[in-house]
Amino acid sequence: RGGTRGPDFKMALDVSLDDMYKGGSVSARIKRRIVCRGCRRADTPERRERCAKCGRCPNEVKTVLRPMGGGMMVQQQEEVLSKEKCTEEEKTIEAVIERGMSDGQELIFER
Repeated sequence: RGGTRGPDFKMALDVSLDDMYKGGSVSARIKRRIVCRGCRRADTPERRERCAKCGRCPNEVKTVLRPMGGGMMVQQQEEVLSKEKCTEEEKTIEAVIERGMSDGQELIFER
C-alpha cells in the first residue's frame, strides 16, 4: 500500500556564531506519532504489555459513493474511526553544521 505522507516537519535550531564559522554539530530531540504495527497481533502477554500505552490514531478520511437519485452517484468524503493504534516516539537528530554555513540555511533529513 502506498499511503500518503503527512506534511514535512520544520524546526528552527539555535546555532552559535562560532559553530557556523568553524563547523560543529547540534542535536535536537523531536517527538512524532507513529503507527504501532505490533498492536495488530497483540496475542502474547509481552505484546499486550508493550501495546498498553498505545492510543487510538486520529480519524481517517474515506471516499464513498452515494446514490443521488435518477441513477446518479455522488462521491463524498467521510471521517471514519481508525483501526490502527498510535504511540509517541522520541528521536534525537544530529545536525552537522558545515563550516561557513549561512543564516537560514536548511538541512534535510531522510525519513
